[in-house]
Amino acid sequence: MKRILQHFRYSQQKTQNLILVDFNDKLIQPIDKWEAHSTKYIFNERSFPHRAFSLFLFDKHYRLLLQQRSNAKKTFPLLWANTCCSHQLYHENEDDQVMKYSRSEYYVKKRTLEELNFDIKDTQIELVQKIIYSAKDNDQYGEYELDYIYFAKLQQDQPQINGNPEEVNDYKWLTLNEFLQFKQLNKNSFTPWFNLINDSYLLNWWSKYQENNKSFFSKETIVKLN
Repeated sequence: MKRILQHFRYSQQKTQNLILVDFNDKLIQPIDKWEAHSTKYIFNERSFPHRAFSLFLFDKHYRLLLQQRSNAKKTFPLLWANTCCSHQLYHENEDDQVMKYSRSEYYVKKRTLEELNFDIKDTQIELVQKIIYSAKDNDQYGEYELDYIYFAKLQQDQPQINGNPEEVNDYKWLTLNEFLQFKQLNKNSFTPWFNLINDSYLLNWWSKYQENNKSFFSKETIVKLN
């Protein structure tokens, strides 16, 4: 865990360029991480989303792993979200159309390890679809993302998580029925993107996924949610 924290702090200190894309997920240019999250950039007529991902990780009984974001987070601290959310990073001189999916899977697994100290390198992750949304957190920061939604299923029964305290405050493994109860009591405690996915798709997706029905997977589909 100490090694993970040291690597995480080092990576966070470095300048990070995210991937600015158009509404069809085509690369426009790199953009500085905090410029991409600034309300001054997000809420103007010339802005575009940056590429991101949201992982929904289930155990072998289809319990979903939720995480409560750390109070140390600059955006949406202490709100509940899906298993892991972060960004793909820009790579210079790389063919984005060729590499965007393999790179995205790489960052899903990398960030899950960094945030939750849980290795899913041997777990199949599958792209469900993409969403575009924007959300304001405060006067300085918000989100404007083209978000890749991933599902993955473990062969284990709700393994214990020892999360990075700079990223994760708490976590829960919930069945679909437990989630419905949790949602009813805590909707105002969810991140904006998690609420949008909940309200539009999640329950239907989850029900089908439990039946091993993946007909809803459509990785090239992009839906604007707000």
